[in-house]
Amino acid sequence: ARPHRVHAWTECSRKMIMVGGEPFRRFVIDAVEKDLAVAIDQGGLYGSGTSGEVLGIANVSGIGSFSGASLGYGGMCEAETDVASANAEGPYTWAMSPATKSLLRQRVKIASQPSYLIEPDGTSLGHRVADSSSVTDGHILFGSFKYVHLFFWGAGLDVFINPYVKDIERLVTALHPDS
Repeated sequence: ARPHRVHAWTECSRKMIMVGGEPFRRFVIDAVEKDLAVAIDQGGLYGSGTSGEVLGIANVSGIGSFSGASLGYGGMCEAETDVASANAEGPYTWAMSPATKSLLRQRVKIASQPSYLIEPDGTSLGHRVADSSSVTDGHILFGSFKYVHLFFWGAGLDVFINPYVKDIERLVTALHPDS
């Protein structure tokens, strides 16, 4: 695998930077870091593996997927069986969007029994349920995420201020791997 770059940027006036001081600078950097984290999550989950993108989990051949719109107890049991049959070591985790998690919290596990696909303790079939807005609504991933590794090279997070643009400082933040 080769390194990939990701970046985020924002614009603000020089005056705002000067008046806002360190708290404003920290606010801008935090916002850009959050944007970078979302981009890294989305690439790790759904990257195409082409045009400079990483190959995301959902696009790896042999990875099964499920639809939250029609998923029932039997389908979740089947997912657990498929992952265990592939000799993946636990702990296992369900990953889904907040909307899908809400839907499955309300979906009855077995008719005539007062239990739901996601239990009040935040588990399903005894496995943790994680939600992230980076997971597409209606899409569910299940597996052992301890095998997912992201490596970062170089200095990590670099913040650059463009001093050449009149009245606007462009704060460009990038993860620059050694390449």
